[in-house]
Amino acid sequence: MAPEFITTLYEERPIAKSKVSVAVWSPKMDIIAIGSPNGMVSLHRYKLGLTWEVRSPHPGGVTHLAWRPDGKVIAAAYEFGRLHFLNLLDGSLLRVLEFNDATIQDLVWVSCGNAAPLKQSFFPPFESLSVFSDDLFSNRHEVTQLSKPWLDPDSSPSVLVVYFDDIVRLFGCGVCEFASLKLPHETTSRQTKFQVCDSFVTKDMSYHCYFALSKDGLLNFNKISSRRLVEHCLPLRNLSLHVASLLHSKQLLLWSVKQLKNAWEDTLLELDAKLTAYSRERLRTSPNWSLRNELLEVILFGHVSPQLQIFLKAEWTPAAIRRAGIAMFKAYDTMKSITFQQLQYGLMQLICEASELLGCARDKQAYGCFGITEDAVVELIRDAGSTLQKTLELHMIVDHCSHYLRPFFKWLYGVAVSSDGTKPTSEKSNRKVTPTERDLIITFVSEQLRPIFIQGELKSYQIELVEQYIRTGGVTRPLEEVFGITAESEHFNRAKLRDIIPLPGGALAESVPEGVFTPTNASLADLIEVVLIGHIDKMAASGREQSLPGDFFDAAETPVPLMSNVLDSSRMCLCHFSHLPEPPENEFGLPTVRNQVVANAINLVAFVRPRNEGDCQCLTDSIVVYTFDHAGCGCGICIRVDDVFGDRNASNIPYTVVDLKFFCVDTLVALVYREPDASSSETLQWLVFIPLHDSLAAAPAIPQPAIRPPPPPASILDLLINDSLRMSDLVTSALQVHALPRKPSWMSVYGERRVIFVMFDSVCRVYIMERIEASEGEDGGDANVEAAEDE
Repeated sequence: MAPEFITTLYEERPIAKSKVSVAVWSPKMDIIAIGSPNGMVSLHRYKLGLTWEVRSPHPGGVTHLAWRPDGKVIAAAYEFGRLHFLNLLDGSLLRVLEFNDATIQDLVWVSCGNAAPLKQSFFPPFESLSVFSDDLFSNRHEVTQLSKPWLDPDSSPSVLVVYFDDIVRLFGCGVCEFASLKLPHETTSRQTKFQVCDSFVTKDMSYHCYFALSKDGLLNFNKISSRRLVEHCLPLRNLSLHVASLLHSKQLLLWSVKQLKNAWEDTLLELDAKLTAYSRERLRTSPNWSLRNELLEVILFGHVSPQLQIFLKAEWTPAAIRRAGIAMFKAYDTMKSITFQQLQYGLMQLICEASELLGCARDKQAYGCFGITEDAVVELIRDAGSTLQKTLELHMIVDHCSHYLRPFFKWLYGVAVSSDGTKPTSEKSNRKVTPTERDLIITFVSEQLRPIFIQGELKSYQIELVEQYIRTGGVTRPLEEVFGITAESEHFNRAKLRDIIPLPGGALAESVPEGVFTPTNASLADLIEVVLIGHIDKMAASGREQSLPGDFFDAAETPVPLMSNVLDSSRMCLCHFSHLPEPPENEFGLPTVRNQVVANAINLVAFVRPRNEGDCQCLTDSIVVYTFDHAGCGCGICIRVDDVFGDRNASNIPYTVVDLKFFCVDTLVALVYREPDASSSETLQWLVFIPLHDSLAAAPAIPQPAIRPPPPPASILDLLINDSLRMSDLVTSALQVHALPRKPSWMSVYGERRVIFVMFDSVCRVYIMERIEASEGEDGGDANVEAAEDE
C-alpha cells in the first residue's frame, strides 16, 4: 500500500530566508539546529521556541551542520575553514578545529556501531574536589561544565567526515583525526578536474560515496569501499575515548593555569601598582633613590621619610593594606589548592590515560594503522611527569613565599598605623613583629623585592617567586637555589638505588635519573601551555594520508555516470538515504578485539533532471532514483513530474521540483510548484509523497560501468528516460499530496519522527506527518501533544 499521511501544521514562525542557511533535525530528539549566514547557531524545539543560540566571534556564516549520532554534540562548519563542536545542553563550545581558511564543502557524521563496552574510569568527577566545596565558590557552573567528559564511557563508535579541497579528513568520534584521503580525479571517460556536490557514508560503513561534477557537465556517482574501516571500528572507538580524555585533561589543565594566574594577578596587582607608582614618583626627583633602602631604613632604624608617610596616609591607608594582605593570604591558599588538587588531578588523569594509550600503541596489529607511535606516547608521559614535579615545586614555592609576605604585610600595616608621628615608629611597628618575622622581612625586602627596568624606566617589581612558574620563559631561580639544595645533598642522593640496580656507567644516568622524572628549568606555564598541549594536539591529529588501496579503503570503483550536460548543479536537488534493515550484530562485549559485524545497508540516491536540460529535451522535470547494495548491483527508475493529484491544470503549465528528500526507505517527498493560470495570480505548491517500493522492485538491474562494452557508457538518465514512469500513476491519493500556502524554498526532513521543516521566503513551518496505517503509539510521540489545525 502506498504511504498516505495526514498533515498537521505544528508551528509557523516569521523569519527571512536570508537568515537561515541550513537546518538539521536531531537524530535522537524532537529538536532542530538552525545555522544562519551571520554565524549564529540556534537550537529549537518542535514549536520553534528558542532553546539557546550562540554566535561565532569570527566572521563568516554557518555552511553545514552535523549531529553526532548520539545527538549530544553539534558540529557547525563556518566559512573560512572553522569547525565548532557545540554542547547540546547549552551550546557551550567544546572544541574548535581550523583548516587554514579552506571552505568546508561537506560535513557528515555517521555511526559505525550500535553497542560498545563501558570504559572504566579511575577518577572521580572534577567537581568533587574539595576546593570546589566552598559555598562561596563563584565558578560552580563552569566547573560543572568542565567535569563533563568529552565522550561518555558507553559511547558508540562514529566517524566525522570533513571534505574540502578534494580531501576527505576522518575523525574518530569527532575528536581524533585518524586518516585523510585525497579523492581520485577520475571520471568515466578521462582524467579531469571535478567539483564534489555532495557526499555520504552508507549506514553499514561499507562505502564512502560522493557526487562529482566535471567541468564538461558530467555528473558522476563515485564509490570507494571502506569495509576495511569497518574492521577497525572498535579500536577506533577505544582510541577516540583515550584521545578525548587527553583533550579533556588539556582543558582542565589550561583552566587551572588560568585560575592560578588570576589568583596571582588579582592579589599582587594592588601591591605591585602601589609600590611602582610610589617609586616612579620618587625616582623623578631623585634618580639614585631605592625603595629597598628606604624600607630597610624603616625596619632597621625606624626612620620613615616624609614622602612615605604622605603615601601611607593618602594613597595606601592601613585599611587598604589590611584588605590587600587578607586577599593575598586567601590567594596563596587558593594557589596551594590549585597546585595540590586541580593540577595534580589533571596530570594524574593525563598520565593514566596516556599509559592506557601506550598499551594501544604497542598493539601494532589493531592500532598500527592509526599513526599513534609508542615513542610519542612515552614522550607525553615523561613530560607529564616532569610537569607534575614542577607542580609540586610550585606548591613548595607558594608555601615558602607566604612565610615572607605574611610578616611583611603585618609590619607594613604597623608602619601605616604609626605614620601619625605620635610615637616612635620603631616602637609601634616593631612591637608586634617577632625577631624571626623581622629577619624574614629583611630577607624579603633585600633579596626578593626586585625592580624591573625597561629602557631606563621602572616597569614593575618582581615581588616574589611564584611569577616565574606561571609565566612563559623558564624558571630563573629554581627550587634548589631557593632552598639551598646542592647536588651533594640528600635530596639528590640515589646511591642506594644505584647499588641495588647494578648498571654500567653509561646506562646509569639514563636509567636512574635525579628524581622520578627528568628535571627541567622550564616554567609550569611552558610545560602545560606549550609542551603538553603540543603533545596532546599531535595525538589528536595523528592520522596520515591514505593511498588507494590503503589501511581503510579499497581502490576506487569505476564512477557511475548519472547525467550529462548539467548546466546548474543547484537545480538537481541531490539527496541520498542509507538504511539498515536490521541493527548490527553486537560483538563489542567480547574481551578480545573482534571485527565488527554489520548488516548490509539499502542505499538510495535521487536527483532532479530539470526540463529542457541534459541530453534529452523534455517538457517536464524528471526525478531519477538509483539504488545499489553492498555488492555494487544497482537498479533505478525515472519519474516524470507530469501532474499533481487534485490539481486542475487545464493549461498544462509545467511543474517544478524545488527540493527533494527521502522520507523513509520506500518514500520520496518532493516540494513541487507551478506558475498560476492566466486567471490567477497565486502560485500552486505541494508536498508530494512518492512511493518507491513497488517501482524499484520491478526495475531491471543496471550493469556496472566496469563491465559495459565501449564506447563510454551512457548515463543512468539515458538508460531510464525512455522507460520513465509518470508521477500521476504513482501518486493516486489525496493523502499523498498536501498543499502549501506559498512558494517554498527548501526543506529539512526527519522521517523517523515524521516531521518536515519547510523554509519559505519570509516564514518557516514545521509539519507533522501522521501515517494513517501506523498503529497507535508510533505516530510521532511528542508531535501529537499540541497539534494545531490541519493545513
